[in-house]
Amino acid sequence: MKAKLNTKIKIDKAKANAVTSLAIASFLLIFGLFTSKTLLGFYIYQGRVLSAQRTSINNIVQDQQVANNVQSAYTNFINQPVNIIGGSSTGNGSTSGNNAKIILDALPQSYDFPAIISSLQALFTMPGITVESLTGTDNSLSLVQSAQPVPIPISFSVQGSYTNIQNFLAVINRSVSPIDILTIQLTGTDADLTASITAQTYYYNPSSGIYTSTEVVQ
Repeated sequence: MKAKLNTKIKIDKAKANAVTSLAIASFLLIFGLFTSKTLLGFYIYQGRVLSAQRTSINNIVQDQQVANNVQSAYTNFINQPVNIIGGSSTGNGSTSGNNAKIILDALPQSYDFPAIISSLQALFTMPGITVESLTGTDNSLSLVQSAQPVPIPISFSVQGSYTNIQNFLAVINRSVSPIDILTIQLTGTDADLTASITAQTYYYNPSSGIYTSTEVVQ
């Protein structure tokens, strides 16, 4: 009887040990699976981060190459002896100045209507031409920042011979600031001609700056 009892106790202990071992093995398996899933997710996330970093580095390298090309093109652009409107890049005339200055002066970033009228008066001062009137519309109170150039309406009337009027229009065409002629009304004779012109120049002041952004890698 005692031997049977000892055998039963040994069997119960073996079962208990087996259950304990099974519980421990199950815990280790679940813990291993959970840890493996976590490590796999971390590995995938790190892979996405590294991929985004490589893309950013490639973009920086490409941007640097583009910047070098732009710098080279800009240097060549401003070193032209004859500028884009046919004047001397180093002279002092109304059509003089290097190309960079001409581009910057073409569309002023600060709206100054009296200065615009003054610059037009200086442009229109030429032999054989009499400026009879020069007016415009001051929109300084209604102007807002825009991604597109804002037109500034102007109108003027000049008097001269037919040849001088032709020369006058050629000067306007070569103006640093762009002037779009909308209408021309001619009256008089070839020797004494009056040109009444409506036109528009432009003002450009968009919101500017260098913008950066961040991206969250999921």
